[in-house]
Amino acid sequence: SFVGQNLADQDIVPLFFTTNPHDTPIPPLDPNNFINNIAWLPNPAGDPTVRVCSFVTLNPVPGLAFGMLTLSTTQSRGSITINSADPLQPPVINLGILSNHQDLATYQNLLMVTLKNLNNSLQAIDPGYQLIYSDPAILNDVDAVTEFIQQNIISSQSFQDHCRMA
Repeated sequence: SFVGQNLADQDIVPLFFTTNPHDTPIPPLDPNNFINNIAWLPNPAGDPTVRVCSFVTLNPVPGLAFGMLTLSTTQSRGSITINSADPLQPPVINLGILSNHQDLATYQNLLMVTLKNLNNSLQAIDPGYQLIYSDPAILNDVDAVTEFIQQNIISSQSFQDHCRMA
């Protein structure tokens, strides 16, 4: 491939949970401890020994957690190309988010199986923990989950592989 082709990114599907407001990050009151947990998860439809996704939670305020699902390696590819001979003109950037159907299928599996099970398990431990975004009611509907992913997926702007020289 040519320079500027094969752009890979680590896209994020954002999630929100209510939490028990009495729970605090460990160690408490540490301003550098905004990331509470990182879990490496397998694709529930794939090999359980291969971790394909990171699940990170942030607890910005008591009672609310922000979660991020990020594929470890996306199959989707985009590009960065020049727009003009004028070096002051911005390049044309195509992030290629979800351009490979396998990424969407993996996210669908993660939401419809892993996230649904996680939400149910959290509620069984403490009803204060509940998925609120996406609406848990959509997790049984592949079309609704697909629409949620397509409308909410964002770039982490952690680009890789776009300057192959050989």
